Amino acid sequence: MNTLADRRVKARKPHVCDTCGKVIQKGEEYRYSKHEYDGTLYDWHSCDRCANYVSECFDMDYCDSDCGLTEETFWEFMNDYHPEIAAKWLSLI
Repeated sequence: MNTLADRRVKARKPHVCDTCGKVIQKGEEYRYSKHEYDGTLYDWHSCDRCANYVSECFDMDYCDSDCGLTEETFWEFMNDYHPEIAAKWLSLI
């Protein structure tokens, strides 16, 4: 995976967090990144509530640091290490 852009932005329109599925509302700040993987370009939107858990996931080598973190792997991590928070977040989506 090659990261082409990685910055904090303010949403000009609603987006869905690619990490947890939460709706990022217009005006909310979030992390935006653009990546290239295996010849394919894609954008990634990540809300602030995920930030510490994403860092923890990488710190624990729970995900593949070469390929990044998928939504599926994030939820597996949350269910394994933070089941109460995962259940609360899923009830809000």
